[in-house]
Amino acid sequence: MISREMCVLLDDFRAKKNLSMLNFIDGVVSLRQYKRYLYGTSEMPFKMFVELCDRVSVEPLYMVYELEHKRIDQANRLDVFSNAIIARDFDQAETLMRDLSKEVMIDQNNEIYFKLNILQLDYYLKKYPNAHLAKVCAELIHYPDILKHDVMNGVELVGLSLLLNFIPNEERFPIMDKLYQIIKTGAYTFISKDFFQMNSVSLGVAKMYGMNKDDVKVIELCNEVLKACDFNESYFNLDLTYYFLSLAHRNLGKTEEAHQYIEKLYHATKVKIENGSYDRFNALIKKDFRFDFETLLANKLKKY
Repeated sequence: MISREMCVLLDDFRAKKNLSMLNFIDGVVSLRQYKRYLYGTSEMPFKMFVELCDRVSVEPLYMVYELEHKRIDQANRLDVFSNAIIARDFDQAETLMRDLSKEVMIDQNNEIYFKLNILQLDYYLKKYPNAHLAKVCAELIHYPDILKHDVMNGVELVGLSLLLNFIPNEERFPIMDKLYQIIKTGAYTFISKDFFQMNSVSLGVAKMYGMNKDDVKVIELCNEVLKACDFNESYFNLDLTYYFLSLAHRNLGKTEEAHQYIEKLYHATKVKIENGSYDRFNALIKKDFRFDFETLLANKLKKY
């Protein structure tokens, strides 16, 4: 039997061949039944799939390759959408959302990931009450049943991490502890290509532990992020990671280490000049430490 995703891809080939749907399926299947295949309410028989592939002059095995290629390409563009939201580049995020909305999501994970990103954008733009966002997010990831899982994929982890933002603090601890356990034990079903998802999840959980004064766990999670950034040769969220580490070390009374991370944060913001990282974190450092980047660096020079 052929999956919905494969049927959608086949229909995309049909459209690119400028064949009407009625001409494409004539003598093979009814229009009503064909649409069931596209909606995923029925699965197409393999023999029918081969016959329809022949009508658009494409090999069935090539369709398998093309499906995986399109799935990965779409997942990468969903990462770009997510990164734009995290960087508070809402104009780019909304443009990407409009473009992605015109597509059929290749698989269920991509579809859920897209909807979770939209929820995060709505959260930042304050479009809906948190209670509404929490309800939609919980339905997408099957919360609270998901907490029974021993392993999770990247999208499930993103959904749980996102849910933390929408619920009261007293309800967060079971989710925080579950995510911490998954991250520390490596009980997730994906590889380094989902680096962006894991990075965001780890920092989301670190933020919540920081809000609840568990600075040791903040440091542990941030160190995991630093190792992943080094392995993937990426600067993604490096500024936020150093910011959390500076706060955690300050709270533990380790002033010198805190200042070292602020200096690293300064250099990280210089890598991301285009998205206002420097101004954003300089303001935060000034609020949290009562000095800014330039003051810290000037005082360091005076020691030499």
